[in-house]
Amino acid sequence: MQKKQYQLKNKKEKIFFISHDSSQTGAPILLLRLIELLCKYDKYDIELLLVRGGVLENKFRLLLPVTTLKSHIYGKTRNIVRRVFEYLRYRIRLYKVINRTREFDLVFNNTIANGKILRQIKTKGTPVISYIHELDSVINEFNRFGEANRTIQFSDLVVCPSRAVADNLIKKYDLSSEKTDFLPYFISNDRANKISEEEKNTWLNRLGIPSGKFYVGGMGTATYRKGIDLFAEVCRKVVSIDQEICFVWIGDFVDAATKEKMEADANDLFKSNSFFLTGALPMNTANPGFLDIFFLSSREDPYPLVVLEAARMKIPTLYFKNTGGIQEFIEPDAGWGIDSIDTSLAAEKIVALKNNRNEINTRGNLAFLKLCRMHADENRVFSEFDRIVKKMLNNNVN
Repeated sequence: MQKKQYQLKNKKEKIFFISHDSSQTGAPILLLRLIELLCKYDKYDIELLLVRGGVLENKFRLLLPVTTLKSHIYGKTRNIVRRVFEYLRYRIRLYKVINRTREFDLVFNNTIANGKILRQIKTKGTPVISYIHELDSVINEFNRFGEANRTIQFSDLVVCPSRAVADNLIKKYDLSSEKTDFLPYFISNDRANKISEEEKNTWLNRLGIPSGKFYVGGMGTATYRKGIDLFAEVCRKVVSIDQEICFVWIGDFVDAATKEKMEADANDLFKSNSFFLTGALPMNTANPGFLDIFFLSSREDPYPLVVLEAARMKIPTLYFKNTGGIQEFIEPDAGWGIDSIDTSLAAEKIVALKNNRNEINTRGNLAFLKLCRMHADENRVFSEFDRIVKKMLNNNVN
């Protein structure tokens, strides 16, 4: 296949972004923030393909032209005629989109999930960068039909948010280190600060949570990977020692069955007002603001946005070591690591921290300063993105 020829001088490069969906989850939120940053600098002509629509779709549409292949309810109707119509519309839109990628200098794919589409795009000769955020459990999920392997195969360059993600791809998925690069997440620190006691009580009242306790929070879609069961187990061990400590999970469940099981397992904790599930909340960077500490109970997490959101509010994080890349942010002073997935050790640490407000404040402030340095510097993140684009296009010319 012939490589495209580029005239890089006096030219506004055209970049075609792809997102597997527009749900209120980490990868689409992070892509939204990256696109907001690029729009501010206005150096590129950009468009976006959403494979599936969702709650963030309209936010994307406010920023750039968007094509949506499937609505958020695609495939859910029982009407056969309607299902056939949906599928045919999807195939027509996909055909048009694939052909249009010839008009772009670069495709920037977000996540491991779009391998099938990338395979078709590569036949048009447009270079592809994939921003991969995932570790093994999610990669294996998408590899049931080979999507993850295709994403790696048909990407000219893979950029990662953490060393842990890159090392895992190189070690286990036959990705050359020369084909990897690093791009930090962008997290704005506008209006970032600890909320006041009055604001805290307003939040608690709105969520139906009693005031005057020590609050430990988790956040995200409640799944086994995210350790929602470990979160509840630590809660049970903590409140057997100190009932002034309250655990709150912010976010919805992955499915109804998981929710029903958790509600049944944690019924005694609900009755003691020690454990609360908020469900999905509207996107707001202040959502974790009422917490005293954040507890990342994940068994596996590449580089979780929720920890950065907590740091933005000067809330430090307790986490299990060797579960992903977040220790690259937290260590040595932006939180605390438990050496293994040990709920007893986590419970002991939380009980001890309740009586050490100075340490919490110190590490919370350090987490905020680290966030500002690593993720909130607009010029730094944009410059890294710009460097990666130039690297890819120059390599394609050569």
